[in-house]
Amino acid sequence: METAWLNSLEDGTATAYLTLDGQAAAIREAVEFVLGTAGDMFLKIDTEVRVRLPPVKKASAYLLEVDGVWLPMPISRHMLITVHANRPGVLLVLLSALASRNINVVDLQLGARGEKGFAALGVEGDERDVTELLTRLGPSYLEASQIVLGSFLP
Repeated sequence: METAWLNSLEDGTATAYLTLDGQAAAIREAVEFVLGTAGDMFLKIDTEVRVRLPPVKKASAYLLEVDGVWLPMPISRHMLITVHANRPGVLLVLLSALASRNINVVDLQLGARGEKGFAALGVEGDERDVTELLTRLGPSYLEASQIVLGSFLP
């Protein structure tokens, strides 16, 4: 995955836009695997679709970039910022760990610069659980920070 953008629909669902690097057959195989193992979690999966992204959600404040990598997304009360190895499966470690602790991802932006991947996530869940799991991500994560703004945002 090269970039990702998660657009919450405010009804418990979201639309995710991903750009993938790889052969079309491998991408189709990955989608078939997801549909076979977790198909009930998705309303629809389209591949090879070219769409114009909707505008970034309206918010009082935005994160624009991390270390020069463009990651535009609304600032959330609870966020994670990571710099990690830009390799397949690395982000899955973080997303799986969050899910295992019942932490919901409400916003997500991904970007890359060379061998480094960058992720900004808006999350909902227990801050202590997030703190604990960030210490266990492993060497593929060069940096992982939790930002809790609490009452600073409406």
